[in-house]
Amino acid sequence: MDLNWIPTLVSAVGTIVAAYFAYNQYAKNKLTDLKIEKWKKEEEDKNAERSSHIARIYGELWELLHYLKADRVYILQPHPLVNSMFISISLEVKRNGIAGMKEVIHNLPMSNFAGFIGDISTRDFIFYKSVETDMSDKRAKAYAMMHGTKSIMIKSLSDDGKRWIGSIFLDFTTELTNVNIDYIKSEINEAAINIQYVLPELKKDEL
Repeated sequence: MDLNWIPTLVSAVGTIVAAYFAYNQYAKNKLTDLKIEKWKKEEEDKNAERSSHIARIYGELWELLHYLKADRVYILQPHPLVNSMFISISLEVKRNGIAGMKEVIHNLPMSNFAGFIGDISTRDFIFYKSVETDMSDKRAKAYAMMHGTKSIMIKSLSDDGKRWIGSIFLDFTTELTNVNIDYIKSEINEAAINIQYVLPELKKDEL
């Protein structure tokens, strides 16, 4: 029996198999490229949306600073949200000549402010007319007074699941004696509604 055709067949099959694997690898590479491009596009979209949200939040904070005559307005956030262990000020606006708090309240252990965090995370609105006499958490009081804070108003922020995700602080370097608390609460409540559903979670590279 003539078997001379076998090497030719093996060679042909080998060529077909090699071509198949080459095409299969090419297809996989193209799919990987498409996935990478999709991921890049999604990240770009997320970053653009995040920047838009941050700009919107800053607008709300500037309005509170201007209309409510505060000296500093900032947002305190717990992080990471899944297992909150620290607090940081993420976004802040302030009047000219007033020192900021963002660099001071940065990556601090929540356990150091247990009483204070317990209050602001469970109460919708707090007004410390006199930080010196009204604020019970000694460490939080020390931080506030050290940086010239005399009065503070705090509005809680929550997500769709009613989980505390941060608080808006209206910080005053003079003690408030005659204020329309109902007007202030109305303004800060409106700002909170506009902020809390677009407030980005703090990223590691921002800390």
